[in-house]
Amino acid sequence: MGIAHIFNPDERHTLIGCLPFMPPEFYRGDGQYDQSLDVFTYGLTLNELFTEKTHRFNQSTKRVQLIEQSPIFTNFILKCIRDESTRRPTAVGLENTLHKYRQAADQYIKEKCPDYTKNTIETKDSIFIGFYHEYRKKEKVEPKPIFPPPPPPKPHVNLDLIRQHFEDMMKQFNNVHGQDADCKKDDPKVVKLKKYLDNPNPVLVVEPVKKDRRAATPSSHVHRIDQENLEDILGVVKHRRAPAPNPRSPRLGSPDFNQIIRICK
Repeated sequence: MGIAHIFNPDERHTLIGCLPFMPPEFYRGDGQYDQSLDVFTYGLTLNELFTEKTHRFNQSTKRVQLIEQSPIFTNFILKCIRDESTRRPTAVGLENTLHKYRQAADQYIKEKCPDYTKNTIETKDSIFIGFYHEYRKKEKVEPKPIFPPPPPPKPHVNLDLIRQHFEDMMKQFNNVHGQDADCKKDDPKVVKLKKYLDNPNPVLVVEPVKKDRRAATPSSHVHRIDQENLEDILGVVKHRRAPAPNPRSPRLGSPDFNQIIRICK
């Protein structure tokens, strides 16, 4: 059973043990044991060793009851004899705890009780009990954890102040908008819009689109035919006038000059 089964898992061991020291799972009879069974027995053995009194075993309920608790390792023993096997400490955990106490006790005796070995059993027990309680007090004083400095507090958001700023901004906006509207209050479009907005039951009137009856001017991208190409296409020959001659003054002694003199006489 227990630790023996761990060392030899393939070997069938006999279910032999002292019934008053067996844990509750032993009485279920399913054979599901592990090292926690021996931890339970070890806790009861320590309590009897330190108190010199055996525990009480209830035959009907298969539960144990301590008649007197040990003056040392009280919590250590109570953890070992828990009914739930999964809540008991492991064998390795027990060994580490006892080794820690052994080192601390040797250091304590070396510093404060150099003649420890020369004392009686009662004196040695008293010295060890004094060490145990002093060591337990040191264990209870937990060191202060060292944490990084806390982050700076976040600035408080004043919702009332933000709401006031927003209302002031809207008042300024409405004031500027109102001044601009006063400047354009006589605009026919503005007057018409105000009438529409003031009407509680506005009726939308869709006016027909006015079409321009005038002929559309040719767009600039239309290809234009120059005049000369048009004449060639239509076969039209246009007679051009000869330029009018410029009048010239007759020269002295010329026939034209003499004729003019005769006419004048």
